[in-house]
Amino acid sequence: MEFKTLLLTIDDGIATVTLNRPDVLNAVNMDMRADFTALSERLFFDEDIKVIVFTGAGRAFSSGGDIGHFEKEWLTPTFRAHSRRITKFFDDIEALEKITSEKTKLAEETTDKELLDRLVEDRSEYVQLTVVRNEHVSEETLEKAVYNNLLNDEAKLAIAQNENTSPALLDKLADDESSLRVQEAVASNHNTLSSTLDKLTENEYESVRESVASNRNTSQETLDKLSEDRSEYVRANVAFNSNTSAETLEKLS
Repeated sequence: MEFKTLLLTIDDGIATVTLNRPDVLNAVNMDMRADFTALSERLFFDEDIKVIVFTGAGRAFSSGGDIGHFEKEWLTPTFRAHSRRITKFFDDIEALEKITSEKTKLAEETTDKELLDRLVEDRSEYVQLTVVRNEHVSEETLEKAVYNNLLNDEAKLAIAQNENTSPALLDKLADDESSLRVQEAVASNHNTLSSTLDKLTENEYESVRESVASNRNTSQETLDKLSEDRSEYVRANVAFNSNTSAETLEKLS
């Protein structure tokens, strides 16, 4: 089976799906939505596949939806139908039965903070991810894991997305240039301080600056700076931010 925008390899029960539009940071267009629908038939009914790994070609996993398609197809029934199909695909992925190790199960069920502190150093990325998602894990354990660079990108992303993560830890994660998704999550987190958000305005990725422009904690001074951003989407988010001053709005008009 061949796809226009995906690569599929299967080796020893492990299916690796690669989003393959690296020139646009693997943005999801109509072709990719159609490919995901076709892919589901291959993945969900092959009993030899035990693990599914999703990755992206190039320097990013995916920048999200392809904006170019939004402009011309946003209101069409076809676009909405494809959007529903890709949502169902990932819902079905989440519903698949998962192979769970004893350590992962322990990390999920324990309320023992000291045990979680030990488990976060485990080499398994699944154990680490489960630890950081455990509501009983201490801030000290998360700080140790981040500052000592113990975590994989998925675990760091989970911390960056958590609205209970401390501002100091979010500031540390903002400096992590290895993962675009982590920086996007920090920029979107409503616990991120204005000083951290200001630092992220210099980020080379438009999606990070867009998130900064939308964050309710972004200062008026930073929003004024972003009102001159080269990206029209960043400037649009500045215009919709409730913290934007009248003077900045006038400059945008």
